[in-house]
Parts: sequence; C-alpha cells; structure tokens
Amino acid sequence: MTTSRLSLYNTALAAIGERSLDSLTEDGEPRRELDSVWNGGGAIRYFLEQGRWHFALRTQQLDASASIEPDFGYTEAFELGSDFVHVDMLSADDRFNLPLTNYELEGARVLYCDIDPVYIRFISDDTDYGGDFSNWPEVFTLWAGHWMATRIAPRLKSDMDMERLERRTNKLLIDARSKNAVQSPT
Repeated sequence: MTTSRLSLYNTALAAIGERSLDSLTEDGEPRRELDSVWNGGGAIRYFLEQGRWHFALRTQQLDASASIEPDFGYTEAFELGSDFVHVDMLSADDRFNLPLTNYELEGARVLYCDIDPVYIRFISDDTDYGGDFSNWPEVFTLWAGHWMATRIAPRLKSDMDMERLERRTNKLLIDARSKNAVQSPT
C-alpha cells in the first residue's frame, strides 16, 4: 500500500469501524476530526518524535554560527534547521567514530558544544526524509493510522473499546520500533 494522508485517515477510520473516505475533500465529521488531529496536533512531527526511524535520519556537517555568540559555558553555537526533530548522534568526525556527549540543546533550534565543526545525525521531518510518505515502512504507517484513531475515537464512537484500541496501537508502535532496530548495525 502506498502511504498518503488519505490512506492514514482510512487506516484510522478502519481501526474504529468507520467507513473509509473516498477523498480528502469529503465533507463530514470524520474527515474534520482527522484534519484537526493532522493540522492541529503536528501529527508527522509527533510520529517522528517516537523513535530513531532510519527512514527519517539525516546527516549534516554544522559550522559554528556567526550570529549566535555563547554568553558562557560552551564556546560554540550551531543553528539547527527547521526540519530538526531530535538528535540521533553528534560527533567530532564525519564517520561518527568520536561521539560527542558534552553538548546542550537550547530551545528547538540551537546546539552548544566546544567543537567546530560538528557532525550531526538527526531525525528530520523534511519532505525528502521523514516527511516523505514513500519512505514510511508499512508497520510505521499502520501504527500512525491507529494513533490517529485513538485521537478521534472518543469524539466519533461512544461505544468504542478504547483500552483495546490503545493496546493495539502500543503493540504496533513496539513492532515498528523493533523492525526499525533490526536495520541498525550491531
């Protein structure tokens, strides 16, 4: 199955026993509720925050910022891109043989440390990385759709067994993380 916003919506609706949508332009409460979760909750970013997803990993060399001067502590400041979700690894070398453990993140966009340049591997929501649905593994897509179902079910299905839905969603997340971990080097 090709992942799309419509397929995610339909996975969520199937998880709660609702009929699927033919398009994202359908007018109805289920679509409006799903749009609310999608737009209001930053769904993609939330999904990517939940793990070290290989399909969303991006590696960059960062050079110290000329516009940010640390007041104290660390000697160098680095600006992180708008696609930054979370750090996977920071290193003093481009092969990540010298991992850095002494660094500080300030807010969502500035990293401080004492090395220049630094190499960063991070989860990215850019449309070429984690924001590209074609990169999403099927198990990740299935979990994401079920997570969306947990958000809309209370408003659409008063008779929904929420405990069962949440258990299934958590099981799918564990499965997605496990299958993702298998791709990591030993």
